[in-house]
Amino acid sequence: ILGTMDEYVTITDGEENFGDIAAGATVEMEDCFTIEIAPDIPDNHMILFTLESTGDETWNSNFAEYGHAPLLIYNSYSIDDAAGNGNGKLDPGETATLTVALGNDGSSDAFEVTGVLSSLSGFVTIEEVLMNYGTITAGNTAEQQYVITALEDTPAGHAADFSLAITALQGIYGEGEFSLIVGQIPVLVIDMDGNNNSADVMMDCFDNLSVTADMVTDWPDDMGLYSSVFVCLGIYPSNHTLSQSQGQELANFLDNGGNLYMEGGDTWFYDQPTPVHSMFNIQGVEDGSDDLGVILGQTGTFTEGMEFDYDGESSWIDRIAPVGEAFTIFKNQSPVYNNAVAYDEGSYRTIGSSFEFGGLTATNTSIDYLMHQYLDFFGIDAIWVGVPEGTRSGITIGEAFPNPFTDETSLNLTLPADMHLNIGVYSISGQKVATLADRSFPAGSHTLRWNARAEGITEGIYLLRLVTRDDAVVRKVILMH
Repeated sequence: ILGTMDEYVTITDGEENFGDIAAGATVEMEDCFTIEIAPDIPDNHMILFTLESTGDETWNSNFAEYGHAPLLIYNSYSIDDAAGNGNGKLDPGETATLTVALGNDGSSDAFEVTGVLSSLSGFVTIEEVLMNYGTITAGNTAEQQYVITALEDTPAGHAADFSLAITALQGIYGEGEFSLIVGQIPVLVIDMDGNNNSADVMMDCFDNLSVTADMVTDWPDDMGLYSSVFVCLGIYPSNHTLSQSQGQELANFLDNGGNLYMEGGDTWFYDQPTPVHSMFNIQGVEDGSDDLGVILGQTGTFTEGMEFDYDGESSWIDRIAPVGEAFTIFKNQSPVYNNAVAYDEGSYRTIGSSFEFGGLTATNTSIDYLMHQYLDFFGIDAIWVGVPEGTRSGITIGEAFPNPFTDETSLNLTLPADMHLNIGVYSISGQKVATLADRSFPAGSHTLRWNARAEGITEGIYLLRLVTRDDAVVRKVILMH
């Protein structure tokens, strides 16, 4: 009599008569017992059987057998956008072929395998969600291709999540999930300083500005995933000297259309230049002295009117000067010398600084606003969420009217003093759709109007965002045609 307590096994014929067995003899019988195995038995599951033999007396014994099953898993994916821009990534507004590989990590073959792919992102669609993978033998993989499209208004760096439901004959089931980045991730911070003086402060700024950013403390494998890179080299004695190979990789990044911020107390004059240094159009003037104090933004640049005290780990930094069409964005107040330079080459943009971003102490300007201006120079839109709705600069801002609106809506505001305003319109996903103003306004009352119908804007929810050196105020409006 065959028996088992295993939940995955059902014995449908468990008794057989073996007749007389002579002393020292063995009797074999084929097809004497019948068992059924559950479809969901785990691969390599051990089944314990008992055997009760009854003759002149009763003998009990046991033996084990192992169950075998497929184990279907998600393996990997790749993007082919040869029909688009061919950069190997899915970009906003692009249709690409997504190749998804499934694996069978089990010890049994899987038959009639299908994969149903689901997009968990509202910005990415799939042309045909179900694909047949056929038979996947034990230990092997199979691939199928899905056609996916990213909508035009997909935010750059958006992480699109996917889930995969895998089925096969006998009720075999597996699942997987993965994520791909649409477009380039806005920011990578490379912290080679080691003490995180600037990197941690930068990451806080990016968080407040709702900008997707990654940070690494080792040299990255692939900067091509990012549209801008912020390199923190530090100040002596905790500084990192950029190697020739690292400088070449940064130069290649700029040649491919990237934007680069780099700070370092010794990298511009004292250290040996690398292939990337000349691309900043910065001349190292001298090693400097321990005299860094108040840092002033420069008239006519995106830092105009800014002022910061410096409280970094060291005030001994290189003195620098712009070359050609590069321009100074910060100077030390006393003694006067340049310590930050920006450059728009056309195909790339750079900001080079000899002081640490993390050493700045706000006086009349928040550090978030300075980062906002850096990102704006690099062409990266930010939704500033780190400042409360109540303004610190005394601006009075009304609600948009009418709201909802069909053609045009207005925003009334009163300024206590002359100031520069940056007012943009963003979709609910964070995509910039219009600029209402980016200029200086005199003190007093002003009315700003947005004619959405004239600009061909589709129905939806939009954010009117006003940014000054001290404030960021958002008003939500609803456009209905």
